[in-house]
Amino acid sequence: MAYNKKNRYCRIIDIQNITLQYQAQGVTNEFIFKNYISPVYHISRDCFYGYLATNAKLKLKQLEEAEKQQPSLF
Repeated sequence: MAYNKKNRYCRIIDIQNITLQYQAQGVTNEFIFKNYISPVYHISRDCFYGYLATNAKLKLKQLEEAEKQQPSLF
């Protein structure tokens, strides 16, 4: 489980990049999940497909822009 939203989106981007890398070689998503994602990230199949459907790069960019606009408390 991610510590905060920023870490979660970075994790999703990592998983998406791994998936794209192996899809380019012609490997199925099921094979990618069983052999590369599940042993490392310990997520379920439903979570994996949810991560693939998430536009994490956009959400991470929006989150970072919101952090820049918000004044720091410390």
